[in-house]
Amino acid sequence: MLLSNSIRLQSDYLTSHRILQISMNIIQAIQSLHLNNIVHGSINTDAVILLISPKEPITALLGKFSNTTIFKNDLHEKYRNRYRQLMKTDISDFALLCNELSSYCQTQIDQINESQLQPDKVMQASEGIESWRSVNEKLRIVKDAIDDQLQENREPKQILADLWAITSGD
Repeated sequence: MLLSNSIRLQSDYLTSHRILQISMNIIQAIQSLHLNNIVHGSINTDAVILLISPKEPITALLGKFSNTTIFKNDLHEKYRNRYRQLMKTDISDFALLCNELSSYCQTQIDQINESQLQPDKVMQASEGIESWRSVNEKLRIVKDAIDDQLQENREPKQILADLWAITSGD
């Protein structure tokens, strides 16, 4: 299932823990692509495929490789700046994805708050509001870190390593 569909349908599979796992999986996917001189070129909720199993943790994969660019390992000097800029575009796209995931978390928070104000409505939430708030805050920190580090012109590989540390809690 595509992440965009899961968000649109407000899927029960999208728990706060799974939202965080999705972001970690996408960071790993971007790192792996960039390590192999591949730039995705279009990271968004339509490009994230969710593998959902009741007994296994959720796995998010990158798909939709129609805008992908592959660079040779022995990248000529004149292409290095282009490669670096495209890697930064992948990271910027990931920031937008985090923003969408944060909006989804905020929707869940709002629904829980609304259900608490109306005692006749029972909120079928398996998680508490604090879990959603925590993940939402972490996603906002990731987005802000991306914005700051891109402004500082940091190396894309270092930015991704920092993002991993933020999301994984390392």
